[in-house]
Amino acid sequence: MANISLRLRITMLVGLVLTLLTIILTSFSILNVNRYFVEPQRKSDVTLMSTEVLSEYSISNEKLVDLSNISSQISITDAQNFFSVQSVILSVIIIFFGIGLTYLMMGRALKPLTDLSRTIQDINEHTLEKLILINNSKDEIGSISISFNKMIDRIKSMFNKQKYFAASAAHELKTPLATMKAAVQVLELDDFPSNEDYQESMLVVKQNVDRMVATVNDLFLLSFEEKTSINDIISIKCLFNQIAKELEDTLSKKKITCMLPEKDCLINGNFILIHSAFFNIFENAVKYNKYYGSITVTLRDLKNEKVLISIEDTGIGMTKEEVDSAFDPFFRSTRAINKKIDGNGLGLSVIQTIINRHAGQIALDSRLNEGTKITIILSK
Repeated sequence: MANISLRLRITMLVGLVLTLLTIILTSFSILNVNRYFVEPQRKSDVTLMSTEVLSEYSISNEKLVDLSNISSQISITDAQNFFSVQSVILSVIIIFFGIGLTYLMMGRALKPLTDLSRTIQDINEHTLEKLILINNSKDEIGSISISFNKMIDRIKSMFNKQKYFAASAAHELKTPLATMKAAVQVLELDDFPSNEDYQESMLVVKQNVDRMVATVNDLFLLSFEEKTSINDIISIKCLFNQIAKELEDTLSKKKITCMLPEKDCLINGNFILIHSAFFNIFENAVKYNKYYGSITVTLRDLKNEKVLISIEDTGIGMTKEEVDSAFDPFFRSTRAINKKIDGNGLGLSVIQTIINRHAGQIALDSRLNEGTKITIILSK
């Protein structure tokens, strides 16, 4: 049965049911004809024949049989046999006609599924634009076709993001490599490079190696799927005090005011990952902030043992279109690029990955030239 098509299986099932019903109805009709018509007619003819023989045809104590009554009995038997044969023939015709009609109707009804199967077989990474033609039917098959087309759209979007991710990663690694190669070539052009030349080239190499290491670490966090321990008890107040101290020089340089939470809250998580996430957020709040700006961190207890943490800055902000793409890997706003602010565009992607790994939620709200606010919900 596994190698038989769905159309043929349904036809066989309907044919079996139709055959059983037809046999039952035919047998029932033949039996009822015998019971309510043939047998009463025969009994009536026998009674009539017996009466006529006793009253009219008694000769020398011998009984003569009326030949007309015998002929009537034969006619009833012939009619009974004819009805039975005709019923069987008609039943066979109905069965074959029903099976043929069912096969044709199933072919028409299952055509969208057949088209779906052929389309699935033809689809690969190069033909994702191929979709199922949807009729205006609102049955299950139409629903499957719509769902399949939506799934193909999602897969196509994922493929495009994957290609963009690979190209962006290659670009982020190629740029520092090209810079280091150029620094080495500068040394090669000079037959007797000075110590200052060596030091300058080594500084360029070091800066670009650090950039590559940061990019590789971020890529590792994005692709790391193994389960990590989230059993550390983390103090949010202490965490932000530590981060603010780590970024103290940059904060002082830009004259940025920090308003950290006064109350404390404990959460469960992996300290290294949580520190990395909030350090990235705080560093972005400093990096994209204005001189004499501010950063405000607030905590709020929620129901179901959860806490809301928000980090708000008074930086350059983003447009609505940029907010929609902010969590995409390697995305950087036009203003950040124009202002030559350091970054590889992986920060928010890494943050989102870490928060999701802790079964949390993250949201971003930003207004151009007004600032950005990131809200995170985590479990205590």
